[in-house]
Parts: sequence; structure tokens; C-alpha cells
Amino acid sequence: GEALAGLPEAGQVALLRGLARRGDASARDAVAAALANGSPAVKLAAIPALGRVGGADDVPALAEYLDDADAAIAAAARESLR
Repeated sequence: GEALAGLPEAGQVALLRGLARRGDASARDAVAAALANGSPAVKLAAIPALGRVGGADDVPALAEYLDDADAAIAAAARESLR
């Protein structure tokens, strides 16, 4: 978690995309923290990652972004919740 937060934005995005591809549930807490505290670009990468590594408890956090003013974030949330 701290390692992720300590990276520059582009590094966080790249790491989140990698975590999403791996689907490793042990990354769930770091991904959830990135979603809660990240920039819009980080959130856009964290949403699909949380959809892959998270579980039912993460549905409310993802659902918060369904009506996001950023259309890309809202679309990512819809896709992630599928």
C-alpha cells in the first residue's frame, strides 16, 4: 500500500493495471486505498483493479463512482461491477 502511494501518478497507474491483470487478492487493500485517495487517473486504474482483486464488500465503494462527473470513471465503475 505505502509503496503504491509513494509512486508518481504514472507509476501508480502502471502498477494498478498490472495488479488488475494479475488478479491477486492480496493487493486488495492497496487498490482500495488508491481508489479512495488517488487522482482521477489513479481512480480510473484502481476501479477495474478493485473489480478483479476485490469482493462483495467492495461493491459499495465501486458503486459510488457510477454517477461520477467524469464519464470514463463512471463507465469503468459500471464495467467493474459486471
